Amino acid sequence: MAAPTPPFARFHMPRPVRRMLLVRSAVLWVAAHVVAAAGAVVGGPVRQPGVLAPSAALLTVVLVSALIALDVRRRGEHVLLGNLGIGTSAVVTTAALVPAAAELIISVVAAL
Repeated sequence: MAAPTPPFARFHMPRPVRRMLLVRSAVLWVAAHVVAAAGAVVGGPVRQPGVLAPSAALLTVVLVSALIALDVRRRGEHVLLGNLGIGTSAVVTTAALVPAAAELIISVVAAL
């Protein structure tokens, strides 16, 4: 009889795949902040440049994760990832790590 699979095993992914997702999410997060900064320049004076409101930071994390999931499906990589046992939830969770950590770091540094 085979041993049961631990619940965290379904989120295990190879390093190249994880690196690809993290780099893509970092690039999208930077692009989102560039767009937000451009909007702030056009919109007028900003309270703290580079720091988003908590709701906007959460929206940025959700937007980046959703765009990564769509990009994976658009490129047809979901088939490869599915064959590796990596589901969409693991892709979205991995893609959310970089923007969530970056927004948290920015808010902590801005509070100092």
